[in-house]
Amino acid sequence: MLDLLAREQGPAGSVQVNHHEVLVGDARYTVDGTLRFEQVGVQFLIIVECKLLRRRVERRQVQILSDTLEDVHAQKAIFVTSTGFQSGAVELATRRRIALAISDGEALHFSVDITEVCTQDFDRRYVLAA
Repeated sequence: MLDLLAREQGPAGSVQVNHHEVLVGDARYTVDGTLRFEQVGVQFLIIVECKLLRRRVERRQVQILSDTLEDVHAQKAIFVTSTGFQSGAVELATRRRIALAISDGEALHFSVDITEVCTQDFDRRYVLAA
């Protein structure tokens, strides 16, 4: 999943992909992965959480990612799952720098129309972005 995100970001080699990275802020956090790259002389850090769950992601799970994002001063976070997100999770992500994605494991597609998605049943191919 991280490699798919890295390819979307830019040419091969321009994005550093790290799996199961430990990040340090006021506490230590083990995240599923990170993407690191430089643009216009600025270092960027994107935290990625990938969860294969049986039910939709809850707000509290997005809150944990949001807390990590703030504590380690990352620029963005992406939460990827195969099952979708509860409305509280979507609402929180839209207020924070967290993109939400649904994936079948082979592709990621981003959409900005979160309101429409919240009122419809989730389709495994439908993806959300904040």
